[in-house]
Amino acid sequence: MFNELLKACEETLFMCVTAGVISTLVGLPLGTLLTITSANHLIEKPLLHKILKTSLTLLNAIPYVFWLVIIIPFTLLWFGNGEGCLLAILPLTIAIIPATALATASALKKVPSSLVESALSLGASNFQALRYVLFPEARMDLLQSSLKILQELITYSLLAGILGSGGLGHLLFDKGYQVFEGSYVFAIAVLLAALSMAFNKSLPWRGNLSLSSSTQKSRPEFKNS
Repeated sequence: MFNELLKACEETLFMCVTAGVISTLVGLPLGTLLTITSANHLIEKPLLHKILKTSLTLLNAIPYVFWLVIIIPFTLLWFGNGEGCLLAILPLTIAIIPATALATASALKKVPSSLVESALSLGASNFQALRYVLFPEARMDLLQSSLKILQELITYSLLAGILGSGGLGHLLFDKGYQVFEGSYVFAIAVLLAALSMAFNKSLPWRGNLSLSSSTQKSRPEFKNS
C-alpha cells in the first residue's frame, strides 16, 4: 500500500510541476504582454490587447474535461498506454496556460502606475521598468497565484487519473470506486489535504516581499540616454 501511494504521489507531483513550469514559461509572457499593451501602460496597443484578452478569457472558460477528451486520444497514439502520467501533461498544460496568463496580468495590474511612471521619468526603458519595478513589486502576487495554479493542477490531475493517466486520481478510481478499499481512500484524502495545506502555508513571509523595503535598495540608477 505504501509503495503504491508513494508512486501515485510522485506521478501526481511530476504531472503538476511539469505542467506548471511549462504553463509559466508560456503564460507569464502572455500575461505580461496583456498588461503592458493595456491603456496608458508601457506599450499601448488597444487592438492587440483586446484580441489577447478575449482569446485568453474564452480559452480559460473551456472546462478541463474538454481538453482531456480531445487531447488524450492523440497522446495515447504518441506515447502509448504504458506512459500514463505523460498522457495528462499536455492537456493539463493547455488548460492552465490561460489561467496563468490572466493571473499574471492581474498581479501586474496591482502595481501602482505611479511607480512605473517614476521609473520612466528617471530614464528607464520599458524593459527596465518591467525588470526593476513591475516584476519585483508584483512578485508576492505572482508567487501566490502560482501556488493556486498548482492546487488547480492537482484537482485536474485527479480527473485525468480516471482516464488512465496515473497518479492519485487513478489510484483513487481503482481502489476507491471499483473495489472501495477504505484504507486507500482515507490515505489519499490525507495526502491531498496535506498537499493543499503545504501550498497554503508555503508563503509565511507574505508581508516581507514589498518593493518599498528590499527592492528599493537594489533598484539601479536610471540614466537618460
